[in-house]
Amino acid sequence: MAAKSAEAERAAMAEEMRVGPIVGQPAPAVTVTGPEGSVSFTDLAGEKGTAVAFFRSADWCPYCKKQLIDLKAAAAPLAEEGWTLIGVSYDSPETLADFKAAKDLPYGLYSDAGS
Repeated sequence: MAAKSAEAERAAMAEEMRVGPIVGQPAPAVTVTGPEGSVSFTDLAGEKGTAVAFFRSADWCPYCKKQLIDLKAAAAPLAEEGWTLIGVSYDSPETLADFKAAKDLPYGLYSDAGS
């Protein structure tokens, strides 16, 4: 009996803490800023949707820089499967454009300044 009430309590706590979309459900409409101005994830989507890599900063975070460079290899296979790969951080669009050009990234980087 105690196990069931503890399980019910954990389930209730998990429900209260739910902060994002439910797994398997579409994400809410999100607008980000890129070189061409403000766009929504749906505007960027491939046939199957958008694969989004959220990262801290392409300006100063060495781990993020490595992740973004490593993702170069994923862009083409994702595109072949109908997905658009993008990266999103709080960096300015100018910082992201400079990093994208310097590292010859084959996917877009977008700014969500409020994140």
